Amino acid sequence: MLTRSSHPRLLVTQAEMRTWLAGAKGGDILEYHRGVLTMDRLPQGSRLPANDRSELDRLARAVLAIAGSGRGYLLQRRNGKDDYSYLLVVISKPSLRTSSPALAEEAAS
Repeated sequence: MLTRSSHPRLLVTQAEMRTWLAGAKGGDILEYHRGVLTMDRLPQGSRLPANDRSELDRLARAVLAIAGSGRGYLLQRRNGKDDYSYLLVVISKPSLRTSSPALAEEAAS
């Protein structure tokens, strides 16, 4: 899900991201913003319309919480000057059956 534009824009809403995440498998990647995330979230300096800026702020908080819970990694790719792709990569969690026997015993106790 990659775009090629140097103009910041909201790529997905928080609701769309959550729907995508519900069906995502380990290794799936979502590009959730294109631009400069910190600038585009600020009331002063953002080049996004106010509604999109507010939605981006909610989305960024949700994505950070997902990473904090261990369900994903956050990455960014530099495409050019003031042009970054912000990515959420889903982490696949190994089942206890495929983990080592020591880990399975520890989890069971």
